[in-house]
Formats: sequence, structure tokens, C-alpha cells
Amino acid sequence: MSEEGDDTEQDLLGGIATRRVVIDNLPIDLDASKRAPYEKKLGQLELKYQLAMEKTRLPLALTAFEEMHGALYSEPRPLLAGDKLAGQQAMTLAKRGVAWAQSDVSRFMIRGIKGFEKQEKAGLKWLNKSAAQDYPPALYELSRLHLNGLKSLVRKSQEKANELLLKSANLGFALANSTLAICYIKGAKGFEKNPDEAYFRASVAFALDGADGQAAEILGYLHCNEDIPEPSPYLACYYTNIAANGTSMDPRVTCTAKVAPAIDRTFARRPLSISRIQYVASCVLLVEEIARPRIPLRA
Repeated sequence: MSEEGDDTEQDLLGGIATRRVVIDNLPIDLDASKRAPYEKKLGQLELKYQLAMEKTRLPLALTAFEEMHGALYSEPRPLLAGDKLAGQQAMTLAKRGVAWAQSDVSRFMIRGIKGFEKQEKAGLKWLNKSAAQDYPPALYELSRLHLNGLKSLVRKSQEKANELLLKSANLGFALANSTLAICYIKGAKGFEKNPDEAYFRASVAFALDGADGQAAEILGYLHCNEDIPEPSPYLACYYTNIAANGTSMDPRVTCTAKVAPAIDRTFARRPLSISRIQYVASCVLLVEEIARPRIPLRA
């Protein structure tokens, strides 16, 4: 293995194979407390390998997504000042036709925040202007309004909501993709149940936004419930931790404290090729890995 700790795939596979041989040759009657350190190290290596493979898989999923749906929507936006000043700046840009600013103004008006009085009708007009420019978050918000309705301003329409949700997702909006993944998992809201498409959409969402807790929760669920071709209890633990802790992962919080129910379900369902000691002990490395700042795959 490299001195700097950047282990290659072959390094990790070699280390895993070596550890397995060592464990297989331990005395059968060896006390569990003495066996645990060996299994702990194996669990850490296997988790490290799984994470390395996942970091390779996610960009490939995003590439496949772009091949199917075209280039991701991209529009640079500056950081605005807080509260009332942010509202004023957004309104200035919205009047100039800037899509993201129009979307922001619509949200401020509909909710009555950032110095705006609550003006749902006026807010909806700005939202429609933004959506007309195919701004993905605006399409997603408009989808939600058609799903739930907005007083007498927007009538409920599942068909229209789904059309807008798909459009937002296919333009590369992470939240729309993870929301779509939930629909495919459940076979709900007019979408047929499709675990493969759910896995793909959740993977794309997480590749687009590594802080998307909803996407992480879906990926953890799919791995835990073995609804994908190569489920991994390690990745079930990894993703469920991200979902449980949001974007503020505290390295002092152990994995088992957050995902004990998921671990119990996984081990109760069937015998695994790894022991519980390997699985749970690997969480020391897991917490360190999640606690590192995650760099978005795309700017």
C-alpha cells in the first residue's frame, strides 16, 4: 500500500484477501475478544474498498444521465446579502429576466419573507416566468404547487405535477431526482414501481449534491433492503449515516447510534459474508470518512 494512505483498488483487494486468510486460520475456539481486532481491520478495509468503488460509480452514473438527457442546466449566481437587502437585489435581477432571481422572488413573495409581504398571486407570476426559462428549481416548485394546489391560484393536477417534476429532474436538479426516486421506490404518484430507476435517480442526485440527505436515505434504504444488483451493508450504513446527520456530521457520533435499526434489520434478514463485528467496527473509519468535507462532483 502507498505510504500516503491513498490505497489503490489492488492494494485494498490484496489487503482484504490477506486478512481473510488470517481470520480463516485463527483457532476455532479463539475467544471472541481476541478475534475482534482481526475482524475490525477486515471490516475497515472492506468499507474503504466499497467507498472507493462508490466514488468511481457515481460520476459514471452522472455521465450516463447526461448522455440520456443532455447537458446539465447551469446558470451562475452570486451570493446575495441577507434578508431585506437580498430581496431587493433579487427583485432587481428578476426584472432583468434572470431566472434564478425570479424563482427567489417568487419564493419570498409566496412565503412573505426577505422584506416582502405575502403575495401569492404575484409570487406565482414570477415563478411561472422562471419556469418558462426552464430553471430547474422553479419547475420543481411549480410541480409541488400542482401536486398540492395553491388556494384558487393553482389547481391540483397529478399529470402536470409529474410532467414538471420529470423536466426538472432531467435538467439535473438533485432534489427533483431524489423525489422522483421515492416515487419509483413506492410506485406512487403515477409512477410505476421501479427499483432500478430509483437507484439510478438517487445516485444521480447524490452525485450532483453530496449533501442531499434525501438521496442518501434512498441509497441507504436500497442497500439495506437488497433492492439493487450488488447491495452492500457497508454502504447501507454509510448512506444512512449521511441521511441521519444531514450536512453537519459530528465525528464524535458513532454510526451504530444512528443506524442501529438498519443494522439489525440487515443482519436479521439473512446470514452475511461479514460478521457483525466487521460491520460495526468499520464505523470508526466510516465516521472519519463522512466527517471529511465532500467536494461536489460538478460545480
